[in-house]
Amino acid sequence: MTGRPTKYSDDVIEAICTRLASGESLIKICTDPKMPARSTVLGWLVKTEKRSFLDKYLAARSIAGHACADRLLGLVDDLESGEVEPQIAREMSSNLRWSAERMAPRYYSPKQAIAINDNNQISHEEWLNFLE
Repeated sequence: MTGRPTKYSDDVIEAICTRLASGESLIKICTDPKMPARSTVLGWLVKTEKRSFLDKYLAARSIAGHACADRLLGLVDDLESGEVEPQIAREMSSNLRWSAERMAPRYYSPKQAIAINDNNQISHEEWLNFLE
């Protein structure tokens, strides 16, 4: 007995990741009749033999953060031209900023990463003396 034929293919994976990277949600992508169900795609993400898809999916999600930032810039233009009301722009910008910060934190997170290199080797006793 065989199961349903799978829609897993390089073309489907490329289409999913391209659409994700452009900022489209997985829910919306999976409503397309040419695409697999969302539960199927999520299942692929946890399968070891489909590890390359997970890598591509995570990269596409990170790139989507840049798409959110671009949409935020476009929203500013729309606000300046009067195409969108200020209250709506405020809500949209808040959501787009949040999404960009979460999807691409390396570029858009307000938190700063601090790298500390301490090449000085001092003993515990020296630290205690220093603190006195």
